Parts: sequence; structure tokens; C-alpha cells
Amino acid sequence: MTRDTAFVIWGFVGAVFVGVVIASIVDDRVPSLADVLAFLTRTMVGFVLVMLGWLWLGWHLFVRR
Repeated sequence: MTRDTAFVIWGFVGAVFVGVVIASIVDDRVPSLADVLAFLTRTMVGFVLVMLGWLWLGWHLFVRR
């Protein structure tokens, strides 16, 4: 994957993230990201999966440079 492709993908991910945040502010039927994380981390398995995802994201964003 080229650097330009990576920028396009991360831009898309960022745009989706911002869209979800705006949608949760405008419409009460859309859960906020805090609500989603609270739902996912209610069980130990969910907590471990969220932490592994956070670790993977941090590794790819900060360590591999």
C-alpha cells in the first residue's frame, strides 16, 4: 500500500468518526462513542477486545514510523 492510499483510508476513517459524532449530537437515537464503548466493555471479553484494538491502532499510528 502506498503512502497516498494510506492517507485516503485514514481520511475516510476520520470522516466516518466525525460523522458518527455529529450524528450522535444531532439525533438522540444514534448512540455516542462513549455509549458504544461502555456497551462493548461491559464484559471482560469485550474489554480485552477493545484494549487489543486500541493497542493495534496505537502501534500502527505511533510506533511503526
